[in-house]
Amino acid sequence: MIVNNVCFAFLVYQYLMYIFDLYAETM
Repeated sequence: MIVNNVCFAFLVYQYLMYIFDLYAETM
C-alpha cells in the first residue's frame, strides 16, 4: 500500500516536472 503511494507520488512529480518544462519553454 505504501509502495503504491510512493509510486503514485513519483508519477505525479514526473508529470508536474513535465508540465513545468513545457511551460518554461513557452515563456
